[in-house]
Amino acid sequence: MKARSNSGFTLIEILVVVAIIAVLLGILLPKIVGVTDQANVTACKVNLSHQFQEITLYQERFHHYPTQSGFKFLGELWKTEMIEHDEKEVALFMCPGDKDLAQRTYDEAIGKKAVFEAFNHYDTLTSEYTSYACRNQKDYKFDFTKPASQLIVCDDDEDSMNHRFKINCLYLNGAVDDVDITEFPEKIFKVGPESALEKFRVMSDN
Repeated sequence: MKARSNSGFTLIEILVVVAIIAVLLGILLPKIVGVTDQANVTACKVNLSHQFQEITLYQERFHHYPTQSGFKFLGELWKTEMIEHDEKEVALFMCPGDKDLAQRTYDEAIGKKAVFEAFNHYDTLTSEYTSYACRNQKDYKFDFTKPASQLIVCDDDEDSMNHRFKINCLYLNGAVDDVDITEFPEKIFKVGPESALEKFRVMSDN
């Protein structure tokens, strides 16, 4: 009589495979998330560089910088048509890492279309429709003798973080750099008067 062979997996073998998969996911997932976040940081810096180009064109045309504070600083670029009124162009106001804004609605529009509609209604525009905070020009005027230290625009992390470890910053001289937010104790890094870092006190989302 031939012995019957059992080709199925035992419970222990299945558990071992599941454990190996779990370990691999634990190792790889943070790296994948980190790579994705770094790509968003880079794309966000490109946004800020493009914003500076539009701000420079505004200054050349009107002989001064946008006069509004917070989100309406960027809104002025749209209102004066320094930025073409095209749905694709509102990507300049949307950090790729801002998942909340990607789901934002305006009437029946969602995401980029919602931002487009919101900016087209400048008078009722709110900070909900941009990922960036801008200088509070009412309380913190530009010091044009020190352009490298004058922060214009940065990621608005007031309610949720755009990036896991960075806040991107645009300065009056056109430089774009980032701040490592892991240096600070807050879970959510706030811009504006309550900021843990002095230079962000000049920023506002309103």
